[in-house]
Parts: sequence; structure tokens; C-alpha cells
Amino acid sequence: RRVVQARALSPITSVPGRTGFLRGQLMRDQDTGEYLVQALGGAPGASSHLLATLAEANCLVVVPAEVDQVRTGEIVDVAFLAQRG
Repeated sequence: RRVVQARALSPITSVPGRTGFLRGQLMRDQDTGEYLVQALGGAPGASSHLLATLAEANCLVVVPAEVDQVRTGEIVDVAFLAQRG
């Protein structure tokens, strides 16, 4: 999967001690071209059956195991999801 770096548009929390993969919506700033990401879905450990957020997601936000919180504005790795269609 292609991975890019994006600026978090809101705080992101993850379970400490394991790499987190959270559904997200990736977009680009029209003025700067910078990637921006909005995490989707519920709290860490939420059930994986949340199909509504999966349908909206176009990426996975990757939160390293040693990080339990990403603050708004921080840079995170983001993996593209395959295009549906």
C-alpha cells in the first residue's frame, strides 16, 4: 500500500503497546497541497463491524505502538485503501 504523511485534523487515540490502524478520510489542502486526515469511527478498541465508517474511509491512519495519542496538527503516516468502484 502507498503510504503518505498527513496532518491530523483532530486528536487521535490508540491502544498503547500495539500499532493502531484507524479508519480515516484523507484529503488535500487546495492551497498548499498538503495531505490532511480525519480519523473516523469510535474509541480505541471499538468493534470492527462499524461498516458505516468503513464505507466512508479512504485510508488507514497508522499510529505506532509507542504512541497512544496524536494531537491535532501532528503528522501521521496514512496508508491508502484500494479504490472501490
